[in-house]
Amino acid sequence: MTPEIFNCVGDFAGDSLQLAKEAARTDANIIVQAGVVEYAAKEWNSDTVLFLPDQYLAKNVAAMTDIKIVTWAGSCEVHERFTADDIRELREGNPGVIVLAHPECPPDVLAEADFAGSTSGISNYVKENQPDTVVLITECSMSDNVATDNPKVNFVRPCNLCPHMKRISLPKILNSLQTMEHKVEIDPAVMDKARQAIERMIALPLTRQSMYSHERKPEVMAIETRLRLTQSNILIVGAGVAGLYTALKLAPRPVTIITARPLGKGGATPWAQGGLAAAIGEDDTPNLHFADTMQAGAGLVDPEAASVLVDGGAAAVEDLVRLGVEFDADADGVLQLGREAAHCRNRIVHATGDQAGAAIMDVLISAARASNHITILERIVVEDLLVDDNNAVGGALVYDVQADERASVDASETVLATGGLGGLYAVTTNPLPAQGHGLAFAARAGAVIRDPEFVQFHPTALDIGVDPAPLATEALRGDGATLVNEDGRPFMVDYNKAEDLAPRDIVARAVEAEIKAGRGALLDATKAIGKAFPDAYPTVFASCQNAKIDPRTHFIPIAPAAHYHMGGVMTDINGASSAEGLWAVGEVASSGVHGANRLASNSLLEALVFGARIADQLREKETTPRHEPGAPGDRMDLASKPADPIAMMKLRAAMSSGCALIRSADSLHMTLNVIHDLNSDPAMTSGLKSALVTAELIVQGALMREESRGGHYRSDFPDADEEAFHTEICTTGDITSQATIADDAAAKALIVARKAGVASATAELVDAVEGTGAQIVCTRKTTPGLRAFEKYAVRCGGGGNHRFGLYDAVMITDNHIMASGGITNALTRARAGVGHMVKVEIEIDRLDQLDEALAGGADVILLDNMSIDDLTQAVKHNNGKAVLEASGNVTVDTVRAIAETGVDVISSGWITHSAPNLDLGLDFF
Repeated sequence: MTPEIFNCVGDFAGDSLQLAKEAARTDANIIVQAGVVEYAAKEWNSDTVLFLPDQYLAKNVAAMTDIKIVTWAGSCEVHERFTADDIRELREGNPGVIVLAHPECPPDVLAEADFAGSTSGISNYVKENQPDTVVLITECSMSDNVATDNPKVNFVRPCNLCPHMKRISLPKILNSLQTMEHKVEIDPAVMDKARQAIERMIALPLTRQSMYSHERKPEVMAIETRLRLTQSNILIVGAGVAGLYTALKLAPRPVTIITARPLGKGGATPWAQGGLAAAIGEDDTPNLHFADTMQAGAGLVDPEAASVLVDGGAAAVEDLVRLGVEFDADADGVLQLGREAAHCRNRIVHATGDQAGAAIMDVLISAARASNHITILERIVVEDLLVDDNNAVGGALVYDVQADERASVDASETVLATGGLGGLYAVTTNPLPAQGHGLAFAARAGAVIRDPEFVQFHPTALDIGVDPAPLATEALRGDGATLVNEDGRPFMVDYNKAEDLAPRDIVARAVEAEIKAGRGALLDATKAIGKAFPDAYPTVFASCQNAKIDPRTHFIPIAPAAHYHMGGVMTDINGASSAEGLWAVGEVASSGVHGANRLASNSLLEALVFGARIADQLREKETTPRHEPGAPGDRMDLASKPADPIAMMKLRAAMSSGCALIRSADSLHMTLNVIHDLNSDPAMTSGLKSALVTAELIVQGALMREESRGGHYRSDFPDADEEAFHTEICTTGDITSQATIADDAAAKALIVARKAGVASATAELVDAVEGTGAQIVCTRKTTPGLRAFEKYAVRCGGGGNHRFGLYDAVMITDNHIMASGGITNALTRARAGVGHMVKVEIEIDRLDQLDEALAGGADVILLDNMSIDDLTQAVKHNNGKAVLEASGNVTVDTVRAIAETGVDVISSGWITHSAPNLDLGLDFF
């Protein structure tokens, strides 16, 4: 037993037999017993109610008696490791063997055993029967004790150690003997948890019937029990479009959805006005949709993810129609398509004008409630993820609002569909509870968080003093509405050639600039939409009416508002995060389709396409229970409540002031100061803690990105870097004791990066080519799992990155050239696929290939393993037409000569994959 049980709360301590005898002697009405109870159980009468902290032990005792039993839904981690297959293999290897097991083993194991009982019972069995060979299915040390008592018997002992029993050490025993001091110092918080657990145990029989009673089924159950009865080991957290659609596509695999509020309430999906982007028009193609998505993402969209997204558009629309969504159509049933900013074609599918989100949600809710494979648990608030000893996610720590108690929800696979984080800002179009808790859960569980700094601000929220701010959908501008100042002058012509249909980040900053300049910003829909406004956009019209504005005849006052988070939990093309057992879909995920700036109405499509991909992965997946997953200890000390309103007001003001549309190092550090002050707030709650974690992830990401790109604008770094790169943040364990990244984490990371072997190796090459104009860059050859760190270290060493990932550039090598039928064909196909927003690089190893590469329009030509003479001739022949990169045989001794040929770039795999490591203690990570 752990010390808090053994020393603090136990009235009697002993081995299983002693516990059983003491329990049989006592006249207590309620007995809380940790140990095997087969001896005492037969002595108790049918009025006894017994609590057992092990579901398998409870089943075993229930089979022997008529006693009512209340059980914890968990089991012993040691005995859980044994399987029936293990026993069958042992029998095959030891003919005639007798198998003896503890009753805490799973039922299939006990079914294979010859005898099940306590340690004393097993020992007595061996003494009485004296078998030749015995297999002991129990903890190693306990089986050693039995073997010691029976030296003439041959014992086979599969070794499973109990880590809790092993806390008792010889030094501790020696100290007790020397000092005769038996007191065990226990953290007061741990002792309090133990006391609360015992109190709950004692209260349970008074309100709940036994789940193993032979007489009747339980009328009221703990939440863990309710979830286990669903026979589902897949858990979805969140019930918006992403969560519901994923659950529906999992059919017939059982799945459980938990949602903090009644289904359809409190989420952002019903507020989605724009619609669903899909290339289904006669003049449209997925390739055009792909090009628009890539361009909007400002160099950070993953081409593979974008291709999956746009190719899935038509199927997603068809599936929703099949489910019952009634999209807007003409008299002939042809879907009506609208246009929004940065789309080159009309491809937005609407429902009841500006009510697409609500229409889709209504249908998905009805379908989910009617599906037998889906269990929906409402008013269950997730506080954190459970993680086991192997760093795998195994469910969630939750708060049951109705029962007013915490519980753990075990799951083999957990899908986050928790939505966005606009509620962290003072002006937002999101529901106020949307505070990015899912991002905090994933970060604390060790998952990689990608690009948290990219927050999209919708340029046209209604500026009417309502919190959250109603949204004036972008479709209004797609239908011809224009942005004007208070004089009625259209102002977007001053900011971008696309004018009112420019990407959102550009429009939002233009609106912000007009407001700060005192000229005001309004939306003029009087001519383009006019009398049709109430029918075409009923939601916006109702919001205007509530503010005493008639948009048919008057301009609509607008202001930018936090609207969508492009960053999130990094996932692969199938929705899996970097943490085992954890998946993410929807706004909480960074699937790669949005990059630095989301293309309008791609978000609903993303939720559908990638939700279906997750379902495809999990539908037939063989899952196993996670090993004793647990929640972070500090979470248990906090109240299971939302963030304090006053604290959130301070946080929202700080985020809007220092980490919104326009940022700087000074403003970001001021925001960090507020976050750190709030971490010491006496009103700290579980909800506030998660909000602060996510807020700091955004701020730290913004500090690390010393450039301006997409939705992230730094006034102190107004230009974009030549090479696009991702920000990836990963924490191991808790972020800090205060659940935030340490104040100087970025500075410490920079110090380590500058002193690490990668940075030192890079600096050595950079120093060697000084004065030649050549740049040293790394290659793709980085350590698995450390790509972001090593590529950053290269930059700290004075070098650059050849590319950060496959989203940065198309790289054509000799196998691509052969497959395409030549250099020209390869370049033509590559350019057709990605347009001119992504650089195209081709690798050649002969001089006679150079002319064809230049004629094909390659942006970069990699000269692979060429001699110094060939490099010199290539530079002369190129005459500045393309960037020339030399690669191969790059060492400290040769790099100077290579640089003096005049090449622009020299790439070296050695600086990352062969650089020596410095032996530094990284305790602060």
